[in-house]
Amino acid sequence: SGTLRELSEAARAAGTGQVLDELWTARRFLDGTPAAVAVLDADLRYLYLNDTLARFNGLSVEEHLGRPMPEVIPGSGPSAEVAREVMRTGRPQTLVFDGRAPADTVDVPRWWLGAFHRLEGEDGEIVGVASVVMEVTEGIRQRESLRRAQERLELLEETTVRVGGTLDAAEACRALTDLLVPRFADYAAVDVLDPEGTRRAPATPVPVRLRRMAVAAAPGTPVPLIPATRSGE
Repeated sequence: SGTLRELSEAARAAGTGQVLDELWTARRFLDGTPAAVAVLDADLRYLYLNDTLARFNGLSVEEHLGRPMPEVIPGSGPSAEVAREVMRTGRPQTLVFDGRAPADTVDVPRWWLGAFHRLEGEDGEIVGVASVVMEVTEGIRQRESLRRAQERLELLEETTVRVGGTLDAAEACRALTDLLVPRFADYAAVDVLDPEGTRRAPATPVPVRLRRMAVAAAPGTPVPLIPATRSGE
């Protein structure tokens, strides 16, 4: 970058600096962007990468240059396949992928959005492929949180309608097990206090029984996994 700047200033002084000015501006933009940017040749060797990508991979820029992507990043197989496909077809591709950065110390999932497009010379010769990668972990987590909140609201509404829509205890219990299976579990049962066959809670310590009010099992649940008791017992 320093050399490019010096050349650009000298060329401007000579009145011929447009191309180098553009090159210097492009390098300033790419070096400073928070996105991870790389230019690979036809053999997927690094020709250029910015500091963001170098920090992400946990290696210096110099340790990347001239080396193939799969060699520098052993887990980059899917990205390498996409890059080869883009070079072969000329069609840009965008994908979201998850994983871990080499420098990560905890096993927490992260997601990235990657965009790949083919680079061609003026004569149409395939020079390589450029990739731009942005981390989108926070956005995906927020979207997942909103999705789960929406599902909880829908579940609460459905529970209110199905379970709270009757005054009959047995019917409410059956509605609850039907709500749980198979959405959350393969098997569900509702047992209620049945003290000495009455509906009143015992005032003194007495043998307390539970009566099975409802039971539900998902299709295909192995019989040994289902308790033998039936509703009403």
